[in-house]
Amino acid sequence: MIGALALAIVLVGLALVLNSAIFAENLATRATQDESSQIAQLEQQAAQGAAGAMEHHHHTNSSHSTYDDLEDGFGSSIDNRSGVVAQDTARRGKYVDVDYTRTYTKGTRPAHDGSAFEPQNASALNEIVNITGVDQWVVTPGASQVGGFRMTVEHSELAPALTRSEAEVYLANLTLGGTTSVTEPPFAVAYDQNDDGSIDHSVTIYNSSADSADVNITYRNSQTNTNRTCTVEDPGSTFILDVSNGRVEGNTGDCREVFEFQSNMGPSQLIFVQGDQVAGDYEFIVNESTGTFETDYNNLLTGTSFDFTDYYTPHPDPPGHGGSYSPSSPYVEPALYSAEIRLRYRTNRASYNGTRTVVPDKP
Repeated sequence: MIGALALAIVLVGLALVLNSAIFAENLATRATQDESSQIAQLEQQAAQGAAGAMEHHHHTNSSHSTYDDLEDGFGSSIDNRSGVVAQDTARRGKYVDVDYTRTYTKGTRPAHDGSAFEPQNASALNEIVNITGVDQWVVTPGASQVGGFRMTVEHSELAPALTRSEAEVYLANLTLGGTTSVTEPPFAVAYDQNDDGSIDHSVTIYNSSADSADVNITYRNSQTNTNRTCTVEDPGSTFILDVSNGRVEGNTGDCREVFEFQSNMGPSQLIFVQGDQVAGDYEFIVNESTGTFETDYNNLLTGTSFDFTDYYTPHPDPPGHGGSYSPSSPYVEPALYSAEIRLRYRTNRASYNGTRTVVPDKP
């Protein structure tokens, strides 16, 4: 499930959190730093570790059959480190403790494993919003906070080849009710901010007409009528596109400017355009429960002959979810959209007790 993407994220989670010795050592060995900057760095490191723990449990089958399972797993990953960290730092004349406050926001994790980025029922395309001249479907039922958006793209399935100018014209015409002059439109992700019926941002991924081994990613800001393009040189058979963090294949320098808009992104409705022109895996997390997500989606479909199950496989109630759980794609699962951790720090010179809300992969 989620293939290389899931494996990469699980390894990150394990590296950041589950290695107690490294985590404790990093928190403990900053005695020469200024107290205030030391606390800030410890808090940032604790937040990164907690985010890694959340990602790990999102991708562990046995962890997320219910929200209680997810919360318990996450809490254990954080709280079990507390004694290790406190013991190690005490030997250095300070006390550092990180724990989970048992405060979290329920989320939904829509995900897809392999094949084209289309709904369960291809006949359900174009039922909710209308972008003339292209096939599309909304992947969120309304404007939601979106985090952890990643795609693993199979290069051989990506089509067509365009010039940058063709891609820019395509996105410029990609409006609700607009038209396209591109004969074979490529895959694109459109953002309807605040669910007000207009596309504010859009990103298209396509093969470069200049070099078939390269992939171009073009972004358009419809509010300012500006475009940006980056080229991913010879990405290989598959490549990971970390939309939320603006990087390709984990390289923080790739396409940072193209995805800069993510840092200020508010609630948005996501729309996938021409999902048959791409294949692979994707996932993201929205800030509403699976029940609310499904209800809101069905409300969008009022008056049509379709329902939620034409787009997603619903998450089964236990005991339907277990180690052998293998839903058809795309599907939804419970997730922790955010969780609160607390850092307590004590020395003979300073005392600090603060909380921080952790949202995985939110810039």
